[in-house]
Amino acid sequence: ATMQSQISICNRALAHMGQTRFVRSLDEASEEAETLRLHYDPVRRALLSDRAWRFATMLSPLPELTTPVPGWERAYAAPAGCLRVIAVTPATAPDDLSAAFETVRLPSGRAILANVPDALCRYVYDVSDPLEFPPLFADAFSWRLALEISTPLTTKQNLRDHLAAHYMEALRRAVDADAAEASLPLPEWGDEYIKARA
Repeated sequence: ATMQSQISICNRALAHMGQTRFVRSLDEASEEAETLRLHYDPVRRALLSDRAWRFATMLSPLPELTTPVPGWERAYAAPAGCLRVIAVTPATAPDDLSAAFETVRLPSGRAILANVPDALCRYVYDVSDPLEFPPLFADAFSWRLALEISTPLTTKQNLRDHLAAHYMEALRRAVDADAAEASLPLPEWGDEYIKARA
């Protein structure tokens, strides 16, 4: 079996579009490689950010900042690689997802405001290694990538509708599989990508 890789996901995206020219490297001098190079990371980050994916969820303590922020008791530095904050919890109750929080940009960088002492942050991490993607997430990613690159690479009529329908089905399967990984419900969001284009 072929190892899951950036190139395999990219070539699956091209195949979803009905393309017959594939890429060996994103650094090669082809229109396909150039378009994929432009879209791969933004699409990956957007798809990861859309939901509280369990495979990409991390729990880590937050370093407290000394910057006072009106209306909040504490300010914390956001974790490196944090795409989306799911919850801020007290260290003594890491499964309590009810605490209020706000993410802001301070002069020192991105910060999380909360009224929780010794806070833990549950967040979606910027997973970049394709080997860490569950198979159904990688499948949804390949369809989403195909949808994004279809406009610059082809003039086929109705292709975007076809790709969008397949993406939504692949996304549903990936979300269902991800949800089956634990018994605790986590907050979910609608798919902003599809909503924005509705």
